[in-house]
Amino acid sequence: MKKFSSVIDQINEVLRQQWTLQALRRKAECTGHPAEVQQQITAARLRLICARRGYLLTA
Repeated sequence: MKKFSSVIDQINEVLRQQWTLQALRRKAECTGHPAEVQQQITAARLRLICARRGYLLTA
């Protein structure tokens, strides 16, 4: 993990992760197979938590 160099970068990452998480949840709901995307949802939630705290998860 690394710290963001500016607040704008952090805000952009938080928004991007929120949109990604929303899209994955929509995909899980629409396909009827939430187990297939559950791992991606969990990873997206972790990246969102890190971004909100000021870190960029690079794994």
